[in-house]
Amino acid sequence: IRPFMYLGYNRKRVSIKKISDNACALCAERAGMAHNMFKFLGIDSEVVCGYRNLEKHAYNLVYPNGYDNEPMIIYDPSFSVNFISHDGRFLLGYFSVLDRETYQKLMAGLSVEVDLSNTEENYRNLYNLSEVYAFDGDTPFYMADLDKSIKSPADIFMSLRLQKNK
Repeated sequence: IRPFMYLGYNRKRVSIKKISDNACALCAERAGMAHNMFKFLGIDSEVVCGYRNLEKHAYNLVYPNGYDNEPMIIYDPSFSVNFISHDGRFLLGYFSVLDRETYQKLMAGLSVEVDLSNTEENYRNLYNLSEVYAFDGDTPFYMADLDKSIKSPADIFMSLRLQKNK
């Protein structure tokens, strides 16, 4: 759908609203739009090109207290977390706070597993979500640096999964 939207648009530029209205932004475009939003709000952030599990992927690193200051947050505008109950569901932003060690591993091009337990707790407190709402979030691996050639991402992810299962 994305190429048809660009071809069918008679203006020189396609607006963010047009992209959003047509739900055709890919991860890099979504991460770029999120980065611009954070910058507009005065929050330091960057777009990271790397991997999410075994797929090439773009996402954001956000630095609410300035670059390289804790907390460092992975924000992925291409995914969401869900809280589901018989009454309905809440779809909320996908983020995870990283400690300095995990952040340094990520920035060194190593694969890190994202733990959403703090994200779940923060959302439950913020929106007063009781245990009636079941949390639906995954635990993916993120990796920065598409140019890492020491090992393939598949090798890295598989070795991490094997270590985790021991």
